[in-house]
Amino acid sequence: IEALEVPGVYWIKIGQEPVCGESYPIKGTFSDNFGNFYTKENPRYSRIKADICFANEEFARETAGFVKKY
Repeated sequence: IEALEVPGVYWIKIGQEPVCGESYPIKGTFSDNFGNFYTKENPRYSRIKADICFANEEFARETAGFVKKY
């Protein structure tokens, strides 16, 4: 299975280090049947292992339907 390239999203591939770069600073994780996202303001941000990265908060929330974790 290959993930499609989608503007605003960077997929972490299997075996790849779960790091979100400067262009995609929002970390997304999958949990059960929903997704959460974390911004750099979140105190746990540095410990979160991303499954997906987003270009901005709006894309994570509005387009992908992820929920912000505080």
